[in-house]
Amino acid sequence: MKKLVLILTLTLCFDCFSQEVETAEVAAVKSVVNQFFESLEKLDIVLIKHRF
Repeated sequence: MKKLVLILTLTLCFDCFSQEVETAEVAAVKSVVNQFFESLEKLDIVLIKHRF
């Protein structure tokens, strides 16, 4: 019984940490996409070529 509780506790801990990394990755991707659309809106070809 103690082993089962330990395994469940560790599983829950790993799930919590994996979600934090995912959130950081999503934020990084959103930032790049937003920069891309801002450069398109400004029609700044140099900025588009420099960043992407």
